Amino acid sequence: MQGKSRLWAASGNFLSALILIALSCHASAESTDASKSIATGNGLLSATAGMVSGFTITAKDESGVRRTSGGDEFIVELEGTRSISASVTDSLDGTYDVSYTPTKSGNYEASVKLARSGGLSGQYFENVWFFYTPVKTVINPTINLDWGEGPVTDMGQDYVSIRWQGKLKPLFPETHTFFISSDDGAKLWVDNVLMIDRWDSSCNETSATIALKPHVFYNIKLEYKEVTGNAYIRLSWQTHSTPKEIIPASQLYYESQIKQSPFSLMVYPNVAYGPRCWAAGEGLALATAGTSAQLTLQANDIYDNERGEGGDLFSVRVYPPSSIEVGIQGRPVHAVVVDETDSSYISEYTTYKSGNNTLYATLLTGGGVGATYYSDDMFSNPQKSEEGVSTVQSLSFDGTTSHSLPSEGNFSVRYVGFLGPEADDVYTFTWVSSGNGGAVRVWVDNMILINQWDSSTVTGSGTIDLRATYYYDLKVEYKFEKTSSIDPSGSLRWKYSDVAQTVIGSSSLFLGQDVMDIPSLVSVLPAGTCASKSIVTPQTLGETDSLALSTAGHQAEFTITARDLYGNLRLVGGERFKVRLTGVDSLAGVVEDLQTDPGSYRVIFT
Repeated sequence: MQGKSRLWAASGNFLSALILIALSCHASAESTDASKSIATGNGLLSATAGMVSGFTITAKDESGVRRTSGGDEFIVELEGTRSISASVTDSLDGTYDVSYTPTKSGNYEASVKLARSGGLSGQYFENVWFFYTPVKTVINPTINLDWGEGPVTDMGQDYVSIRWQGKLKPLFPETHTFFISSDDGAKLWVDNVLMIDRWDSSCNETSATIALKPHVFYNIKLEYKEVTGNAYIRLSWQTHSTPKEIIPASQLYYESQIKQSPFSLMVYPNVAYGPRCWAAGEGLALATAGTSAQLTLQANDIYDNERGEGGDLFSVRVYPPSSIEVGIQGRPVHAVVVDETDSSYISEYTTYKSGNNTLYATLLTGGGVGATYYSDDMFSNPQKSEEGVSTVQSLSFDGTTSHSLPSEGNFSVRYVGFLGPEADDVYTFTWVSSGNGGAVRVWVDNMILINQWDSSTVTGSGTIDLRATYYYDLKVEYKFEKTSSIDPSGSLRWKYSDVAQTVIGSSSLFLGQDVMDIPSLVSVLPAGTCASKSIVTPQTLGETDSLALSTAGHQAEFTITARDLYGNLRLVGGERFKVRLTGVDSLAGVVEDLQTDPGSYRVIFT
């Protein structure tokens, strides 16, 4: 009896093993079910323009059991402000890594589909306009259909239409010729391009060509309508290596959405990028002395997406005539920039010098200044540029290692950026070095404050009035001639009010990028004529002039030059000056508007 029990137990174990093996084989034989497969990951919710985003697809069978092997073909497409095809990598364990890099911000829908070879999905309509819900949807392995005069749909043989959609996967990198023959009309799209359009007539075989890559999925759509009479349609292709044939089912794919697909997601703009930001408004080209002028700034990222929110920093400066072109020092007028919190900024300035002024609008990024290093002391052989690294987060260094240059020989470095004062005050800037500190020049707001270019003085300083509202151009040039074992050293420091002298830190230093189409030339017109600023120039008569001495009965004259309140020449005529001489007698002078010298007036009296 005991032996029989053991026999039954052994038989039971053997049977269980067989059942487990059978179940295992059955499970592994089940194919992937799109409706049970899922996608997870942050890339289904949001992404940032220009940055790789992604998520994971997990393939499951119809029982909801995760697949443990690869081999499926999933297609991920994002539709929104731009169409994006994502990359799908098979991990060979039933999961698939999806990655995509959007460049245009906005709302998108991500369709995640399982693609299977074997034909195209056809939607059949009982009208020729694709109205209403299709009466049936089937997978047609090939498009080689001939209904004769029989029914095309279950109930209709005339005035019906069919739309086939799916993917096409070529085998060879060749130019493909597509052929359609139909009765009645047909249209064919490949890769979203309308290739053949014979919608309003029977399509005696018509062809079109397109270059396609191998093993790449292309969208394909075919529309067909039958009006009356015979009904048939054939879709063929031909390449250099493939004779003309009906496109085989193995190269046609139909698609099924996975669970919860399509997914809605948002692509956000990247950080602001100066060369893609822009400025607009009359104040870019025209202004009047003493009268405020305006312009608008728009913050965009590198892909031309509007940022959509505020928080960026801009500096707008207007330089007086010739201060930029010929190197004449002259502090610019700084504009007020108001953040509208929607990525647009209103800038307003008032300048007082007529003529061609130069306007700069610059996007600022905090954390340091840019530096260009040269392997000589003449700024002629640039070696490298650095932005935002530790060596330029403050203008302070000790030893050549901080410059990433060889420890032997001469070198020079040019720092360029912007300075953000901490308070409204008069600032004293000081360059401090030890030993053979090299030579240095420092400019702030287009004014040279420290100039030790032809000497090796250990310290040098200069003062300037700055306001915390604005950001100021900063340029430092430093050169070092190796004449001893002493390493170069130096630091730029500032002091104001009761604040002790300190090295200028990264929180007060900014990199700058000019916005698109900047600099801009602004024609500043003089203001209206101001009598108290206009000048009189007498006619010279030997050692005297016409305003000091004249002879009775003889004509005398002088010139009036019209100026505005700010001393700018008016340079236009049309003013009405009245001149009256009083004394022993009283007489009026004749005022002549000089057309040859606009803004000047000749006054004659006898």
